[in-house]
Formats: sequence, structure tokens, C-alpha cells
Amino acid sequence: MILDLVCEAVEIKIHFENFTGVIQSNFELGYAIGKMKKKLGMKLEKEEELALLKDKVEKQMESYTPRDFIEENLVKLIREYRMQEQFGSEISELIQRGYDSE
Repeated sequence: MILDLVCEAVEIKIHFENFTGVIQSNFELGYAIGKMKKKLGMKLEKEEELALLKDKVEKQMESYTPRDFIEENLVKLIREYRMQEQFGSEISELIQRGYDSE
């Protein structure tokens, strides 16, 4: 249930056209990274470290043109998030959920 709420929080944020908020946790970032990785055509690797994965995705986003405001919001949320010292096994599942949501 908690993981569902994390997924819903990111979906709500990216679907507001003039949204100016931020991702609140590494958990939300995990879900957002999974979504973006799929959009970028990147393969999903098992148990990747979130900080390394964020760097890889940001590098790929440099040449990516968002198709709509939803994708623009997703890119913005990922770029502006600063990693926290918060880790957990749930992050891998959230990355997978984000990837599968596309």
C-alpha cells in the first residue's frame, strides 16, 4: 500500500501542467527513474544503485526532447532532486513499477 502511494504521488505531480513541486524522497525518485528509463529506451538492470542510476538517466536525458508537459515535469523532477541518505529494498521495486507503468 505504501508503495502504491509513492507511485500515485509521482503520477499526480507529473500530470499537473503548471506543477512547481519537487520529489520528496528517494522512493519517489526510484519510481520516476523507472518511468524515465523506459521512455529513454534503456534496459532495466537488477539492483542498480539509485545514485548511479540517476546519473545514467540524467546523461541520457541531455539528448531527450520531452513530448508533452507530463514528460517535461518528469525530467524536471529527476534533474532537481538531490539524493538523500535514505535507502531501502523498496526502491528497487519502485524502479520496476515505474518502468512497468509505461
